[in-house]
Amino acid sequence: MMDDVLIFGGIDDLWINSDNEYIVADYKATAKKDIPSIEGKYGKIYKNQIEFYQWLLRKNELKVSNDAYFVYCNGKKNLERFDNKVEFDVHMIKHVGSDDWVEQTIKDAIDCLKRREVPPASSECEHCNYVKNRHNIGKSIKDLS
Repeated sequence: MMDDVLIFGGIDDLWINSDNEYIVADYKATAKKDIPSIEGKYGKIYKNQIEFYQWLLRKNELKVSNDAYFVYCNGKKNLERFDNKVEFDVHMIKHVGSDDWVEQTIKDAIDCLKRREVPPASSECEHCNYVKNRHNIGKSIKDLS
């Protein structure tokens, strides 16, 4: 099913634990007032990304820990001077991944891409809603002209 598709990813870093398992580390950078979290707007996307990397490594017959880490670098905003140097507070956020969903999701995506017809939009899909709203905004702006 996936033999005719190349699947790859760009892993930020790999660490090795005391059990000789690979640990996926993903670096994120921001400059937020609050302590960074992977529970916000992009949390699910970040978790999916790291779990996809775990799956990919396992498919390459590597021993991979379920533990993964986000190295979240939060830019310091209240320094007196810039001096051409950005300073960060670094937060390590552990995530216990599960790649059970990855393979079926990839198969579903490949099946969808191979169909001749576009799948129907869903009101529960944020991407479908984005396209719909973008279209509606475009019509509204055109009506103003």
